[in-house]
Amino acid sequence: MNDDHFFFSDPRTIWDYQHWVEYVVNRMNPRTGLRYRDDPTIMAWDVANEANAKPDELRLAWTRGMAAYIKQLDHNHLVASGNANIHLQQFDISLPEIDFGTWHGYPKFLEIGVDQFDSLIPQYCDAAATYQKPVLLEEFGWARSNPNQAAAYAKWLHTLTEPVCAGWLVWRLVSRQADGRYPIDDYDQFDVRKDQTALWNIIHEAALRGREY
Repeated sequence: MNDDHFFFSDPRTIWDYQHWVEYVVNRMNPRTGLRYRDDPTIMAWDVANEANAKPDELRLAWTRGMAAYIKQLDHNHLVASGNANIHLQQFDISLPEIDFGTWHGYPKFLEIGVDQFDSLIPQYCDAAATYQKPVLLEEFGWARSNPNQAAAYAKWLHTLTEPVCAGWLVWRLVSRQADGRYPIDDYDQFDVRKDQTALWNIIHEAALRGREY
């Protein structure tokens, strides 16, 4: 049994996961006095980040069960899978326990170009109409070493303004550290900084546009 299959099927591991979920959901924020399950500033819970179990039947069964468990503990917040959902045919938005769909898009890892990725966006947004649930592009990135980085983001964010698209989150927004410098990401180079560059301005303007809908 491989490690991925073990995590999603072993009863002891599932119990550990549920125990941790119970702790987080019921944790009291010492600053507000609110438990996370009662905190209105929390939008939703992801069941996990990219829980890519194989086969798909196992992934969907685990996601459905854990989403239902979270809903038992917290009746106040939405629940999403947090999965990349790179194959629309196995999109877990179809699960009744999932409140909105998530997908993650990195052209580098999908081995496609900027325009090909742009053409994927409407396909995922159209799934929202099919399943009558919002779809969120929960992660996406294009390395800053690409000379067309800003233009790529501008193109994708324009496509994401279509009314059927629920919204987007970039990976990853970073802030200055205690030493006044931004953390260095020399590996994926997906970091986005509030540094008034063309990329930041494009993202900032797109976020402001999103508030109009």
